[in-house]
Amino acid sequence: MAKKHKMIEGYKGFEPGMICRGKKYDENAVFAEKAATIGKEGMHFCTHPFDVWEYYSPCGRDGIPNEFAEVEADENLTVREEDCGANIYCTTRLRVKRKISVSEMATEGIERMLGQPESVEASADVAINRLDHSLALGVGTLGDSPIAINTARCAAASIQGPNLSSVVAINAGDYAVAAELANRPDALVGNIGNDSAALSSGLSSITANVGRHSLVSSDGHRSIATNTGLESAVISAGTASVTANTAHFSTVEGHGNYSVVANTGSSSSVVSYGDNSIAADSYGVSDVMALGENSVAVSLGGGRVKGAMGCILVCAELDNCGRIESIQSARVDGVTIKPDVFYRLKNGQFVETPDR
Repeated sequence: MAKKHKMIEGYKGFEPGMICRGKKYDENAVFAEKAATIGKEGMHFCTHPFDVWEYYSPCGRDGIPNEFAEVEADENLTVREEDCGANIYCTTRLRVKRKISVSEMATEGIERMLGQPESVEASADVAINRLDHSLALGVGTLGDSPIAINTARCAAASIQGPNLSSVVAINAGDYAVAAELANRPDALVGNIGNDSAALSSGLSSITANVGRHSLVSSDGHRSIATNTGLESAVISAGTASVTANTAHFSTVEGHGNYSVVANTGSSSSVVSYGDNSIAADSYGVSDVMALGENSVAVSLGGGRVKGAMGCILVCAELDNCGRIESIQSARVDGVTIKPDVFYRLKNGQFVETPDR
C-alpha cells in the first residue's frame, strides 16, 4: 500500500480575480508548476492567516479588496522559509480549496492564537500583548466591559464573551487585526497598523483604521466605520451609520438605510446601497453612487455621479485652479437624467460619461 503523504494546510492571497504573480487560480482546483524556489518560482502560501497579509493586504491597489483562499500542499513537494518573522511556503503542487473573507481570515487567525497559550495574555478586564504572532484577548460575561490591546506585528486584539457591553479592542501592529465579531453592543475597534483589518459586528459600534492597504468593516446598526489610510476599503452594513474615508485610492461603501457615506480622497469610489442615504465626496476625481431609493449622491471635487431612479445628483465643476466654478443638482427621472448612468458637470450642464 502506498504511503499517504502529509498535507500542509494553509492560506493564500490573490489580487482581485484570484490572480497571483500573473497566474489565474480558481476554487476547488489543483495547480502545478515545475519547480519551487521561494520568491522566484512555484506557488507560495502561509500557514498562519495573518502572515498572508504581509504579502497580500486586506485591501489592494485602488481600494479594491484582495482575495484569499484556504489551500493545501503535499509536504514532500514543499519548501519552507522564514521571511521577516513570517513563515512562507512554496510548492510545485497546490490545491485551492475555497475562498474566504477577511472576516473569516481574522476569526481563524484568532482561533489559531487561542491554541497557543504562550502567545495569549487574557483577563476578564484588560488584556495587553506585545509579542509577535500573538493575541491580546479580553474575556468576559454578561455586564463585563473588557479591553484588549495589542501592539505587535502579525498579531490581534480580540474580545470574547456573551452579551458584553462597552467593549474595546485595539491593535497597533503591522498586518494585524483588531476584531469584535460576535454581535455585541457598544463596541470600539481600532487599528493603526499597516496591511491590517479592523472588524466589528457589534451594534452601536465604532470601527477605525489609520493604516495603509487596510480594510475597515462594520456590520452593526448605528455604527461608524472610518479610515484615513491609503489604498483602503471602508465598508459598513449598519443602518443609520456613518462610513467615512479621507485617503486616496479608496473604496467606501455603505449598505445600511439612513446612512451617510463620505470620502475626501482622490481617485476613489463612494457607494451608498441603502435607501434614504447620502453618498458624498469633496475632493478628487471620484465616482459617487447612490443606488438605494430616495438617496443623494454628491461630488464636489469634479468627479462623476450616478443614482437609482428618484435619487438626487449633486455635482460641481472646477476651474483650472481646482476651485468650484459651478454646481448643479438634478433628480434621476429616467428621461433627462437616466438611472445607473454616470454624469459629470460640463459648462454647467450634466453630461453622460462612459464607464471607465
